[in-house]
Amino acid sequence: MKKKGLFIAIGVIVVAVIIIATILIFGKFTTKLSYTYEVNTGDKITLSLNTTDGYSMTQDMPFSITKDDGIISRGTFIEASAYEVYESSMDLIDGIVNSDKGEKDGITYLYFNYNNTEFDYIIKINDSNTGLLLSNSISEESAKEMFDRLSFEIVK
Repeated sequence: MKKKGLFIAIGVIVVAVIIIATILIFGKFTTKLSYTYEVNTGDKITLSLNTTDGYSMTQDMPFSITKDDGIISRGTFIEASAYEVYESSMDLIDGIVNSDKGEKDGITYLYFNYNNTEFDYIIKINDSNTGLLLSNSISEESAKEMFDRLSFEIVK
């Protein structure tokens, strides 16, 4: 009887180890950092950054997204009306190499590459009076990654 109990205990331990190993090997863990801002537009916005892989974000405005003590991107809140100004003037700006616009997850955005030296997202947070300017001077790929790491929530 003692041997049967010992085999059951060992079996339970082996199954637990297999489950933990599977989670560690195949599981994807993400971390995030969030700050809530009372913006001068009257909106209260929570800005979140996926910090997986060592990224961080400062709380001050303008904020910085960093990794390994280096600044990757900077951002600041803007009025939603500034989004419309950027949108209507995109075709008039000399030096724009590549641009894009779209919608996702409750935001509308414009992207532009200015002379391969500045890679910016102009973001309008839908159902608010608030937008965000996100600037990156590293590369188009870096700017897109930082953009994809951000999320927004309107606090009611």
